[in-house]
Amino acid sequence: MRWGWFLGLITASLLIVIGTSTLNYVHYQQNTLTVATSADYCPYEFVDVVDGQQAIQGFDVDVMKAIATQLGANVQFEEMPFSGIFPKLRTAEVEFAIAAITPTKERRRVAQFSKVYYEAQSTIVSRQDTRIDEPVKLQDYRVGVKPGTVHELWVKTQTQLDVVPFQKASEGLQKLQLRRLDAVVMDQIIANQHDISQTDFYTLTLPNEEPAGVAIAFPRNSRLVSRVNSILAELEADGTLSQLVVKWFDDYTCELETI
Repeated sequence: MRWGWFLGLITASLLIVIGTSTLNYVHYQQNTLTVATSADYCPYEFVDVVDGQQAIQGFDVDVMKAIATQLGANVQFEEMPFSGIFPKLRTAEVEFAIAAITPTKERRRVAQFSKVYYEAQSTIVSRQDTRIDEPVKLQDYRVGVKPGTVHELWVKTQTQLDVVPFQKASEGLQKLQLRRLDAVVMDQIIANQHDISQTDFYTLTLPNEEPAGVAIAFPRNSRLVSRVNSILAELEADGTLSQLVVKWFDDYTCELETI
């Protein structure tokens, strides 16, 4: 009975691996790429009104569209909570995932990743009256963080923190401003793009303990990883990525959400 169950598990695992590789390649051949994203992280990806209709846009969206153009395929974005992205990758229900994803060791166990296409750092945002200028000062404060992110993983390594989840970066910053939180931990570029210079905020950039940045995630055994890496290299060489960085990280400002 135990061996029969074990052999059955091996067979099922092999079928999942084979199915993963085949499914995402078949979708590519059908000229449509399904991409998982979490459109609540301006300016990487967010929902806004374009030509009178709601649409997902942002830095990651433009990067993926540029890749799809090189692949000769269409893109269909599937919006979901960030926590739902890796389950979709495990079952190969999507070909890609792009959502400011840091390729951590834990995530590499369940997904493949492209090369890093943008370097990123984490930051602690606090109010000037609190002024958290070193991580140890977070203790005994209410700290906001988005679930499922590398920021949450870092916060969980700290002790005696009152951790409060938020779903959108703008929501976390707004709660900080309203004194419902004492600090938030998030991507540095996200904090900068919400024009926090116009508010009474103080920021502390955290050093990267390991190589950091954002990359595209794929189901295990995807046949598209090497091709996408080649395209990313081309987009970097011809200046496309630099132009998108200027468009979304220098020229665009995200709005704080009213709560």
